Amino acid sequence: MVRAHPGSRREEVRRHHDGSLEVWTHARAIEGRANDEICRLIAGFLGLRRSSVRLVSVARGRLKLVEIKDA
Repeated sequence: MVRAHPGSRREEVRRHHDGSLEVWTHARAIEGRANDEICRLIAGFLGLRRSSVRLVSVARGRLKLVEIKDA
């Protein structure tokens, strides 16, 4: 599970002890820009290609479920 903070002053990914991620991005939640940036930031944080991370559900709102393919 990912908790998103679109329109933030910083860009950061933080992993919590329960395995969930919290992502701050400059991108605003307009036309899916924040969702795209969240996937890009998570991929960078995990050392994966951008195509390895995609949103599975809750494309709107702050709580998101992502799928990560490690290949």
